[in-house]
Amino acid sequence: MSSYEIEMLHRAVRKQIELRGKWGHELLDRAPPVLWFGNTQSRKPKIVTIGANPSRSEFLKLNKKQALKLLADTGDQTKLIYLEPPNENRFRVLENNESLQDILQNEALSTEILNSYNFYFKKQPYVKWFGKKEDPYLVERLLQNLNGSYYEIPDVQYTAIHLDLFPFVTVSDYSQIRGLAERDLFQNQWAQNFLRDLITYIAPELIVVFGSSNFRVFKRLFREYLEERRRKLSFEYEKNNGESVCANYEIMTYGYKTSLVGISVNLGNPRGFTKDALDALGSQILRDLHKR
Repeated sequence: MSSYEIEMLHRAVRKQIELRGKWGHELLDRAPPVLWFGNTQSRKPKIVTIGANPSRSEFLKLNKKQALKLLADTGDQTKLIYLEPPNENRFRVLENNESLQDILQNEALSTEILNSYNFYFKKQPYVKWFGKKEDPYLVERLLQNLNGSYYEIPDVQYTAIHLDLFPFVTVSDYSQIRGLAERDLFQNQWAQNFLRDLITYIAPELIVVFGSSNFRVFKRLFREYLEERRRKLSFEYEKNNGESVCANYEIMTYGYKTSLVGISVNLGNPRGFTKDALDALGSQILRDLHKR
C-alpha cells in the first residue's frame, strides 16, 4: 500500500474525528472513512463514478429509521447492529476496542482498511445500489454500456471506481445532512480539495456524476475545473408497455483533459428505467462522448 494512500486515509480520519463533536451520532464510531469503492490497483484505464456520501448500509444491518430510533432512545452507539466479519462486512469495520485514533497510529490497520476498498467488488458489494456483475441493472448496467465495470471482466476496457462528494458514512441520507456538509466540508473547501486529490490520484479517463442534485453540487464545487462541451442533452425511451422514460445529461471536460458526464438520473435507483432503457441511455451517451 502506498504512503500516499495511507496519507489520504489519515487525512480523512483526522477530519472525521473533528466532525464527531459537531455531527454527533450521524457518524458511526466503528465506520472508518470510505475513500473509494473498487480496485485502484487495476492496470486498466479508469472510469470514476461520483455519488453523495457512503451509505449506512455499507456498515449497518439496521435501516435508517431503526438506527435513528435506537440512537434517539438510548444515545448509545454500541447498541447498533453492524455487518460483522468475517462473512457479513463489506469494509474493514473497527472492532469494539478500536477507535479512529488507532488508525492514525497503526499502519497495519490502515492497510487493512485500504485493502477493503480495493476488494469491495470482490467480496459482497451492495448490489441493490451498484448492481450485480452478471446481467446487471442500476449503475453497473450503464457502465457496461460505456465499456466499463466495477467488477473484473476480462474483455471490458475500463475499471470503474466509485467516489463520493465526501467520504464519511452517515446514518441519515445526504439530503437530510446537506446543511452540515455545506457548513463543515464545502464552505471551507475541505471536500473539494480531498475529492480533487483522489481524482488526480486515480487519473480516470471518464467521470460520471449521477443524480441531478449531486451533479448540481459537483458543478458548483468544481466550477473552475469544468469546461462545457455539450449542454442539456436529452434522452427519451419508449418502453414495451408504451410508457416513456426521460433523462437529461451534460458532457463537460474536467481539468482540461478528462471527459465528464453529468446525468439527471440517480443510477442507484433509476425509477421507471428498465435494463433496455439503461442500455439505450448508455449507448447514446457513448456516441455523444465520441463527438467533438
